[in-house]
Parts: sequence; structure tokens; C-alpha cells
Amino acid sequence: MNDHSWKQLSSKIVYKSRYVIVKQDQVIRPDGKETLFDVVVRNDFVVVIAKKDEKFILVDQYRYPVKKRSVEFTEGSIDKGENPLDAAQRELIEEAGLESTNWKQLGYLYLGNGSHTQGFYVFLAEQCFEGKRIILGDEADLIRKEYSLEEVKKLIIEGKIHDAPTVAAWCYYLLGHY
Repeated sequence: MNDHSWKQLSSKIVYKSRYVIVKQDQVIRPDGKETLFDVVVRNDFVVVIAKKDEKFILVDQYRYPVKKRSVEFTEGSIDKGENPLDAAQRELIEEAGLESTNWKQLGYLYLGNGSHTQGFYVFLAEQCFEGKRIILGDEADLIRKEYSLEEVKKLIIEGKIHDAPTVAAWCYYLLGHY
């Protein structure tokens, strides 16, 4: 089966805001059945695995959609026209108050490719050093934390890290460093 076994007949925007577009596409599936397919369109984002003095830097912040605090790597949207590495560097200083001159892109993943267009770039920032944190309104309650490699593993195994991009980024890190 080829990549074009789905045929789009029409597409309409059913919702649009500053951050998200929801489209409803009329399609013909590979089995020949005509159906509606909803697609969520969002900008890509970055996830930064930051290391400082052999410790991994994560942030603890309140995530309104799930009404809970979340421990995760630094994450943030890529602004329109922004280079992913520039976004990663910006997010690291905004959320963790850290900078680095040692960056490596580990990979790219889709967040939920069954319904979303959004993906994320995973970056490793090593030899981080203190910079001037830029506190944004929705991140005012963000707390920077430092963990050893074993502590991060334990947090994931014990289910204390629920953020899928953080866990996926961690897999990239482990697969490339062991």
C-alpha cells in the first residue's frame, strides 16, 4: 500500500484560535469508505534535556489542562519562523535560567500522529551554566529541579513523571548514551 491510499475530498476549519486549528476532512479511506476525519493542527515544540554538573535539569510546573503539577524536561513551542535550536535555547533560559554552548539534536517525534500534526524536536544541552531566567506569566510557579540519572529513571518507573514527551526524550537519551 502506498502513502497516498487515503484521498482527501474536502477540508474545512471547524475551530481556530491563536494556538490551535481543528480541521474536519472528508476522506476516502484505503478500504474505499468515505468518512470524516478530524485533524488537530498545532505548531511543533522542543524538549530540552539539560545537564549541569552531571545532573539533569527538570522543571516542576502546574499544567492547567490536567489540573496537576508536572515534572518534565524544559519544553516550549517553536514560534512561527523560528529555528528549532533557537527555540530550545530560548526555552532553556526562560524556564530553567540556563544556557549552553554544547547542543545536539537527538531526534524528532510526533506527539499523536493519529489525530495531531504536532511534533517535537528533542535536544540535549550539556555543560549548562547559569544565565538570567526570563519569567513569563504562565510559568511564574515553575520550579527548577536537579536529578541524577538514576533518580530520573526512578521517577519514570514509579509513574511520577507523566509527561509523554519527557519520557520519549529520555528514551532517545538512553539509547544514544549507553
